[in-house]
Amino acid sequence: MPGSDGDADRRARRNDPDDLLTAGMAAALAQLARGRRFAQNTGLSIWDFAVGIRHIDLQPNDLRWLVCKGYVEHAEETTRPRRKQRSFRPGGGLAFSERSCFVLTDVGLSLVRTCASGGLARHVCDPPVVVARADGAHRAASVIPHWDKSRRELWLGDQLVKRFRQPSPNQERILATLEEEGWRPLVQDPLPQDPDHRPKRRLSRTIHSLNTHHVKDLMRFQGDGTGEGVMWRRIASADS
Repeated sequence: MPGSDGDADRRARRNDPDDLLTAGMAAALAQLARGRRFAQNTGLSIWDFAVGIRHIDLQPNDLRWLVCKGYVEHAEETTRPRRKQRSFRPGGGLAFSERSCFVLTDVGLSLVRTCASGGLARHVCDPPVVVARADGAHRAASVIPHWDKSRRELWLGDQLVKRFRQPSPNQERILATLEEEGWRPLVQDPLPQDPDHRPKRRLSRTIHSLNTHHVKDLMRFQGDGTGEGVMWRRIASADS
């Protein structure tokens, strides 16, 4: 019956993302949230800033789950060459193609804001990384990075990600904050206020710099879609 306790329980389970939401999914949602901001800023349709499937770093089943939860919508792009306006036809349920594009829903935006506030940080997790050794054995690699402040080195497990040969106060402050907060998937902008710099632009530049000059390309940093937070994620497993 509508309104029964069983229905309420099922709705609650469906709307609870904690157990399955990964850092990679949160990063993808933040990417789509940026598209919403662009649409709002320009007065254009959100679909003018839809992101193609080849530009979203998620597995198809991750995307299907996000669709089922109502966090994203998808459609197939039908824009013809030399057309100034993008066009789409509705997507087919959970079937995607190379022309599939995605946008963030209102529900998805609420989730992004919850992530940005730290409300889901303790639940967002990635599966362990399994690393193959030269002798054919396997071991579990640490998924938690480590910022060595004294050496100015960023590590993922036993792999060096980045070494600072010169002081980089803004980058180092972000890494120190992530270290202090146990490498939560998202932290709020920790950079001090500076009247000579626009905070969102400065944070964006700092995040870009964090992704450069890596000794080994194992991690990515990105904004949270609001211009006020920093997210990180693994992009590869460490070699033995």
